[in-house]
Amino acid sequence: MNITTDKAKYKFGEDSTIRGTISFDRIKEKPFTLKVWIGYNDLIQVPQSSGSTIYPYSINIQDYFSTGNYIISSSVINTNGIESNTVSVEFEYEVSFFLNLEDLERKEYNKTLDKNITVRGSGIYSHGDISINCSIGDVNSTFIGNINKKWITHQFTLSGVCLIPDSIAEEKNYSVTVWATYIDSGVSTESITKEFEFYRNYPVLRISDSIKETYYHNVDKFISVSGFVSDYDCDDEIEIKGYIEGYSNSQTSQNIYIPDLNNHLFEINIPIPDNLTTVEHNLLITCCDNVNKCDSFNKTFSYELNKPEISIVKSPTFPVYINKDKNLEFVLSVSDKDGNSNIRIFHILNDTAGNNVNISFSNDLPVDVEYSIPIPDDIDVGVCQLCIYAVDEHNLYSKNIYLDVVFSKFTYDEINEDQNHKKRKKKPIKYSPFFFVLAQKVS
Repeated sequence: MNITTDKAKYKFGEDSTIRGTISFDRIKEKPFTLKVWIGYNDLIQVPQSSGSTIYPYSINIQDYFSTGNYIISSSVINTNGIESNTVSVEFEYEVSFFLNLEDLERKEYNKTLDKNITVRGSGIYSHGDISINCSIGDVNSTFIGNINKKWITHQFTLSGVCLIPDSIAEEKNYSVTVWATYIDSGVSTESITKEFEFYRNYPVLRISDSIKETYYHNVDKFISVSGFVSDYDCDDEIEIKGYIEGYSNSQTSQNIYIPDLNNHLFEINIPIPDNLTTVEHNLLITCCDNVNKCDSFNKTFSYELNKPEISIVKSPTFPVYINKDKNLEFVLSVSDKDGNSNIRIFHILNDTAGNNVNISFSNDLPVDVEYSIPIPDDIDVGVCQLCIYAVDEHNLYSKNIYLDVVFSKFTYDEINEDQNHKKRKKKPIKYSPFFFVLAQKVS
C-alpha cells in the first residue's frame, strides 16, 4: 500500500484541496473503507468498492494551516474490521507574506501643518508577531498605530501614521514606503511605496460679511472690505489686493507681514470709479506670499442708480367738500440722490391718473414742490384712495404714497355759515381823508 499527492507544495490562497492516490500491490477483491487524514486533524472515511489497485482521494486543507511541512496519512479498514498499516507522505504548505497598502488620503503634505502621514493596508501572514516599518524619502520613519491579526484566516490589517522626519523640508515630491516584518525571523514583505508632494503653505484669506449686495450711484464712494489673512509658513509678507474686475482704476492694496500662526486683520477701501456701469460686477480680493502662492475671493455685486424719493410735506384738510373745493392742494418733498435728474410726479385718484408736475434737479438735495390734483367730476361722497409717486428719466419709480381722501358735501346751512364766517373775517376798507382813487376804463 502506498500514498501519493498530486504535488509536493501547496500555497495558501491558491490551493484548498490535496488530491492524490492510494495504490495496492494487487487488485482489491473485497470492498473496504479508506481513511485519510493530515497530521492530527479530522480524517475522512470513504467506502470503496473492489476491483482496482489504485484509488483516488481528496482532502481539504484547513484554513489555519501555517507555513511548514505536513504529513498526510492513510489506512484501510477491511470488511472484517481489521485496519491495515498506516502509510504517509509529506507535503509542504506555504502562506505567502505580503502587504497591500491603500492610496494615501491626500497627495499633498506640509511640514508646518502635517506631522505625519496616515497609512492603511492589509496583508497575509503565516504565524507569529509582525511589525510595521516605514520610511519617507530616504529617511527612516516611525510607525505608530494598530495591527490586527486573524490567525485562522492568516489576514492582518494595519492603520496608523508614519511620522514625518524633521529633515523633510524641501518643497518637492517624496515617497512613503511601508513594509511588514516577522519579529522572530526578521523576514519582511516587499516594500510598498506611495508618492506625495511636500509643499509650502498657501496664504489663507477670510472675508467678513461687510460687502453689500448692492451699491448705489453717488451714495457709495467705496467698497469697504475687511477680514483676516494667515500663512502657516510664518515667514511671509502678504500683499492683499482688491479691485473691481475690468476697472484698473479701482485697485487698492495693503501689505502685512505674517510671523506666526495667528490670523491678522486687514481693511481696504476699494474706490468706486465714476465710470462704473449700472450692471452686475465682480469684486476680486487676492492675497499672495513671497513665492506667489495666492488665495482669492470674489463676490458679485450690483451697481444701481437711485430711485427718486417723495414724501408729503403738506396735505389738504379732510374732509374735502366736492361742492366747494376744486383741487387737492399738496406740498411734496422730492429728491433724487443721483443728482442731475428729471423727475415726473404722478397720481392716481378714483381710477383717474395724472401727471401735473415735471421737475429737474441739478444736485441731490430735496425740493418742496406744490402739487395740485383736480377733483374729478365723477367723485362722490365717500373715501377714495390716492396714490402719488415719482419717476425719473431712467424709468425708476419711487415708493408709492397711499392716502385715504375723505370727500363730503357742504349742506345749505354749512354754506350759509361759511359765507357769514367769511364776511365776519372781511375787514372794511378805510380810505385816506386826503386821497381817493378814480378808476377809468381804458379803451
